[in-house]
Amino acid sequence: MLDRRKESGRRTEKGTGSEKKELQGIRQKPGRGARRYKVRRVVAGLCWVLFVFGFIWSLYRNFTVVDRVTVKEETRIEEKAYSMVGVESFIKNFAVIYFAYPVDAAGQIERGEMLGEYMKEDLIQQMPVNLSEEAVAVSAVQVWEVVPADGFGKDAGIDPTGKAGQTYRVIFTVIQEKGGQLVSGAYSVNVYVEGTSYAILTLPHAVGAPDKADYREDLPKQDSQIDADTRNQVQKFLETFFEVYPTANEEELQYYIKGQDVKPLSRDLACEGVDHVQITEQERGQVLVECLVTYRDSATGLVTAHQFSLIMEPRDGKYVIVKM
Repeated sequence: MLDRRKESGRRTEKGTGSEKKELQGIRQKPGRGARRYKVRRVVAGLCWVLFVFGFIWSLYRNFTVVDRVTVKEETRIEEKAYSMVGVESFIKNFAVIYFAYPVDAAGQIERGEMLGEYMKEDLIQQMPVNLSEEAVAVSAVQVWEVVPADGFGKDAGIDPTGKAGQTYRVIFTVIQEKGGQLVSGAYSVNVYVEGTSYAILTLPHAVGAPDKADYREDLPKQDSQIDADTRNQVQKFLETFFEVYPTANEEELQYYIKGQDVKPLSRDLACEGVDHVQITEQERGQVLVECLVTYRDSATGLVTAHQFSLIMEPRDGKYVIVKM
């Protein structure tokens, strides 16, 4: 009996120990879960921080790249504009010397030396000798076109030698004076540009002179749907407005012009007529008015014609200008 009691007691103690361990495990499990939950929250927070930082950084990079590209493009445009001005000045100075022919030997020697400052050396030897009995002077030089020259490297205008320069083809006109007579001609020449250094690469050769373009404009037709009353109102408005327009101040102009700021002319011009009035009906009751206004300048006495195109609409029983 005693042995059985001892054995059962041992079992009870063992059972109690195992139960304690199970209870401890149960108590520990919520602690581990909480720690894991905290870890997940920390990791998620770090991920969100990295995501927000990456998003902000990408926006910053995008804007800075756009700014850098814009600055580079503006710099290129400024450099190109500067190059064009330099080329024009260089060509004008060169042409004044090249197309002028002195009659004396000393003048011809001086001309050759001066051209050496503009042309590459082998071109000086190719120039013909002019033995004119009367001196030829240059009265005017005008540059008409500056474009990259064809046939230089892979890209037009790029120097094939690998230098950081470009070659341009320049078309210009020269007016020469000899014995009181003026002679005009157009020429083409190639000029090499490297920074602020220039060199003439080819002797000028004659080309066709720039002339007037064959431009034909479709003139607006008078709208037959405009009634006589509207035409009279518009005509009276135009005559009144253009009479006060040259001397009107901003406040006075606001009476005739709505929705647009027009600077006062502040000039002493006398209106002598509003002619060739063309009226075309537009949307929302507006009309397009094109006219020719004649002014006499009180200071010079000159009469000049001015073309105007206006958008007008009726407001409060009268016409006003909404676009000028």
